[in-house]
Amino acid sequence: MRFRRNVQYEFGLKTIHLVAFLSVAFLLVLLFFFPCGFITPLGLAVNLPRSFTGQGFAPGKTIEITINEQGGSFIDGRPAGTQMLKELLLAEGRGSQVLIKAHKRAPLDAVTGLWNLCREAGIVGVSLLSNE
Repeated sequence: MRFRRNVQYEFGLKTIHLVAFLSVAFLLVLLFFFPCGFITPLGLAVNLPRSFTGQGFAPGKTIEITINEQGGSFIDGRPAGTQMLKELLLAEGRGSQVLIKAHKRAPLDAVTGLWNLCREAGIVGVSLLSNE
């Protein structure tokens, strides 16, 4: 068996394929110099649509409850607490309809809490009207 004595190794860019090197270099340039496209925002501003579902009610049987921007409840312009609302809804019973007029910035827990009170009282006809 015969071995070669004068073995020369190749160094430098001769062994690296030029296309692969350029594609990796271009990818690194994109990732490090232009990262603004890869950063996701932390939160998005959402504008919820206005709703007008309370227009088909009979005026005599409808209980209108207003919720202001701070989450306070009102019946006929007078403030109403949770206990007063619960007693009113239980007294009216299943045959009545409830229209919740909520400010567009009203807290969601105030609206859902009132909706749960209506459901506990057995009122099925509940509609929501958002206004400004």
